Amino acid sequence: MNEHTGVALVSAPPEKAKAIARRLVVERLAACAQVSGPLTSIYQWRENLEEEQERLIVLKTTAGKLAAIRELLGQVHPYELPELIFLPAGGGDPAYLRWITDTLSAPG
Repeated sequence: MNEHTGVALVSAPPEKAKAIARRLVVERLAACAQVSGPLTSIYQWRENLEEEQERLIVLKTTAGKLAAIRELLGQVHPYELPELIFLPAGGGDPAYLRWITDTLSAPG
């Protein structure tokens, strides 16, 4: 498993974001999930300009958890194509980054 720590970004409808975040933490796919917002997303989708109210979920996780996060999002996320972007943590506090990996490797 790749233990590179970082943050993963997931956007979700306001009424679903907290449940998605909680599930990711309960299943130890993220050590922490922060739900922020509301925010307005403006984007191109199928040749149309779309505008939606969303919440942003910031996950503290590892690169090795991304496949499982993607799989879970496919099951619980209402979007046809959920956002999942991983940003490796560079220069983070070593103790905090170790907490992330330790939390995710601990028995459930």
